[in-house]
Amino acid sequence: MKSGKKFSGMSEVPGGLLLRTSETSYLNEAFSFYSAICQRSYYTQVNKEDRPELVVKKLHYYARFIVVCLLLNKMDVIKDLVKELSDEIEDYTHHFSMHDQVEWNLVLQEVAAFVE
Repeated sequence: MKSGKKFSGMSEVPGGLLLRTSETSYLNEAFSFYSAICQRSYYTQVNKEDRPELVVKKLHYYARFIVVCLLLNKMDVIKDLVKELSDEIEDYTHHFSMHDQVEWNLVLQEVAAFVE
């Protein structure tokens, strides 16, 4: 799977309609949605379960949240999310799938390119 496919799920997020319209309210709604997930710690127990598909969902959550933050130019939030995503990728590849590490690291490199 190419890193672009990891970001292709943007249309699945709340606010995915933003890609077809220029309504920033959808983007702000997506940010609120992802912030709530973060604040409520929905994904904190995922790593303790032996279910790699849930960890992949968590990684996708981070990637989508980062895309929303990039579009809203929330650089302070992006820095924290990138650090968290990097840690999660390391944990995931250590416990479940080493071959996915290259693809997820490409995601991190793409984010870094946008931030610079």
